Amino acid sequence: MPQQQEDLALDIVDTPPTAGGNGGRVRSRISPFVPDVSLPPGVLTPSSTAPGVLTPPSSSRDGSKPSSKTGGLTKKQRRDQEHRAAPEKALTLFAVRLAVLEKIASQVGTLSFVWATVVLLGGFAITLKEIDFWFVTVILVIEGARIFSRSHELEWQHQDAGATAGMFDWVYKHSSDALVRSKRMLVSTFTMSRERKGDDKLQTAANQPTQASYGKEFQTGDHRLTRTWSFSNVPLFPLLDWILSANKISRLLYWMQLVAACVAIALSVYRLRTRNFTRESEVDTVNNHSSALLIFYSLATFEALVFLLERSYWQYQITVRKILLRVNEMCGLSSQDLSTTRRFFYDVYSQCLTESIFEGLKMDMVDYALTLLQSEIPGEQLGGLRVLIIFSSKKEFAEDTLRTLGVKQGSIERLLEMVTWKNPAEHEIRKAAANLLCIMVKSNLYSNRVAAISGSVEGIFSLLTTCEDDDEGAPSPAEYTRLGAALPLAPWHVEMHIIGLRILKKLAKDPLMCAKIGLTRGLLSRLISFIDTDPAMFRSSEESNPRIILIKKSLDLLNILASASGSSGKMLREHIAKIVFTISNLRSILKYGQRHTTLQVMATDILCSLAMDEDVSHMIGRTGGVLRSLAGLLIGGRVVENIKQKELAELAGETLALLVLKNRENCRRMLSLKVMQGEVVEHEGENEDAGREKVRMDVVEALMKMMGDWEFGDLAMSILRSLCKHSEHAGFERRVAERTVREAIRLLEIRAGRVQEAAIGLLAVVVGELSEEELCKVMEDEAVMPEEMAAKLERLLERNSRVSTELPRLRRYVIELALALAEHHKTKFMPVFEKLHFRSKIRLVADSLSELENYATFSGASGVTPFMVPMSQLVDTAMERLPKSSSSRPIPPST
Repeated sequence: MPQQQEDLALDIVDTPPTAGGNGGRVRSRISPFVPDVSLPPGVLTPSSTAPGVLTPPSSSRDGSKPSSKTGGLTKKQRRDQEHRAAPEKALTLFAVRLAVLEKIASQVGTLSFVWATVVLLGGFAITLKEIDFWFVTVILVIEGARIFSRSHELEWQHQDAGATAGMFDWVYKHSSDALVRSKRMLVSTFTMSRERKGDDKLQTAANQPTQASYGKEFQTGDHRLTRTWSFSNVPLFPLLDWILSANKISRLLYWMQLVAACVAIALSVYRLRTRNFTRESEVDTVNNHSSALLIFYSLATFEALVFLLERSYWQYQITVRKILLRVNEMCGLSSQDLSTTRRFFYDVYSQCLTESIFEGLKMDMVDYALTLLQSEIPGEQLGGLRVLIIFSSKKEFAEDTLRTLGVKQGSIERLLEMVTWKNPAEHEIRKAAANLLCIMVKSNLYSNRVAAISGSVEGIFSLLTTCEDDDEGAPSPAEYTRLGAALPLAPWHVEMHIIGLRILKKLAKDPLMCAKIGLTRGLLSRLISFIDTDPAMFRSSEESNPRIILIKKSLDLLNILASASGSSGKMLREHIAKIVFTISNLRSILKYGQRHTTLQVMATDILCSLAMDEDVSHMIGRTGGVLRSLAGLLIGGRVVENIKQKELAELAGETLALLVLKNRENCRRMLSLKVMQGEVVEHEGENEDAGREKVRMDVVEALMKMMGDWEFGDLAMSILRSLCKHSEHAGFERRVAERTVREAIRLLEIRAGRVQEAAIGLLAVVVGELSEEELCKVMEDEAVMPEEMAAKLERLLERNSRVSTELPRLRRYVIELALALAEHHKTKFMPVFEKLHFRSKIRLVADSLSELENYATFSGASGVTPFMVPMSQLVDTAMERLPKSSSSRPIPPST
């Protein structure tokens, strides 16, 4: 259970903070009120680095040559370093050495066989002694049987490598000899049953049903039927299948070789020792008869000794040195992958025997694993996938493995095919293929290759769908709902959903893929269904709960889709909002997810992106409880110290500012909110008199108190500006002006950045509600003279001779405030503007106008919400209404 929870851990990479012009707030995302001028995905500056970018091994990032690390190493140290870089080299070298010994034995055996048949039995068949005739015949027969069994041994071992375990177990149980008891290590070699110490991340959970057989299976009760024979259960002969089954034949062939070699040595050594090769009545004058037998017995002895030497070397490396286990560990593979390592060794050995011994040196684990992917045997497919997953996850093997996987024709298509399999017996294969795809798409290079394949998104989307057979062995839906957040392990389909969401999230880094993902039939509806929550799910604050992880991943992908820029982003936001459950599901997360701030941040960010579209903004306002929840998060952000909760309050403020922007209905709903005992409510309750006693303030008063806040003051003033411009309540602007002008003037003088921009924008709207006497009194209380305020505005225009991407509305708000002061307070400010040549400053602004200043909100580098009055028209109006300078002195150039 802990292992599976670790596999389902959420990996949310924090976005580095970006400068926003507000020194008191650290932003983790681009605000919708400023354009995104960052580089497109995948474009790197010369000094930048990004994860997943493959650096050529021939040079470093600074252009210098790589330092040589092997210059001062000995030959043995260099060889060890190469083995660590490619651990399978030890197996290929071992196989080559075995192949050399085997080929020597085979060639010597061929020579002895030819010698016996041509020279002895052909030339001296009549003169041979009876004992030599039978010895030669027996040696030829057993050597022929050994060669036959040897030629088929690799095939049997490859199919059933542990078949000899039963024979060793039988011998051990039925013998009391101490020598036989010492063969326990040899037994472990053939059974391959020793497990590697330490944790195994790919090991199946103990309480999860294991897939004992794979392939095209049918479940019939407890008996499993397949369309093809299992190799170990092939009945070669009728009525004798319990004796001559395939696994017993493989044992027989192994022992036949050992017995044949030992018998050949015994017979040959016995005759070489006696050396009475001639009959007593015959005289061998030329010694050809004796020499021929001496040569044959010597060749037979040498052949058998070489074969036994090969077997001894085999057992020494596997039993004593444990080369298979050692290479398996050096590759980082688990005990479940030992069978794959063993198959790789047998294939290399077979390649060295059937072809040149140097052909096996060209094989490596990655190419072999890719070959297994194309196999029709499910066990080999799963083994190849596990090897590729582990090699792709390790730093020293990842680059070469991913490059080979990307270049190999048909490999990515095969993975996409595997993730669409729905057979319950192939669940582990499907999961492993999905995990490998998830590792691949972390790199921009390979994510583009996956995205370029036709039908790739549809194939990955199949991971988000639920098959009826997928729930076999998993908790029932009723039990899952009853347990809620306390469920220790995820059902199999939830686990596959999480992997699929991870893959889609990586693919969505490409803006083009965002549109393709969003337009995939049924995908957005599926994501919305994943975030359907209820209060029972949030009872526990445990982050490792699979259901919470599924919600996080779904919100993360929805956030990427909703925040897409350009026309595709607008289309995606419309499609997301048209699903009738979207806003209500997000509202539930805001309402009940107090213990999961990360979920609330994601849900608020999605609402913020959706609110950029006017129609969607109306839909969000019509959904009950959304404005109240957002206002509560913003107002409550002043008293929290947690960074995540402050980020949540900031997002809630930005969302509210977007919802009330040019939206009279949302402004009216906003004004109806009340703050009662620290909570935001929409009405005062059934008993109005009792409700009035509990009401401390309305939301507008709470926002006015937040104006001086270092972190949320600009958001509060932006909301107040929209409420004043679009509110239909009589006297509302006058009320706001009386309470905010003083604080706004103070912020204008002492603050900079976005707070100053928001203060100027609010003053431009409310300053006209005050009379000249009231305004002069406020300015006297703040020790600010009209000349000083006008000079402050003039300096702002001089410093911002060009539009700023961080403060795109500053010059507009300055001109709006100047127009408001000149229109409503002519006596005080008209002479001041004339004296400062303010009109000439506006003329300089007219020469540097940008389309950027015509929009209030942005999606990436695209403008979304335009101002009702274009910037050019506003500048022309200011040029007409502001007084011309009476002095004829030239205007100094702006610096």
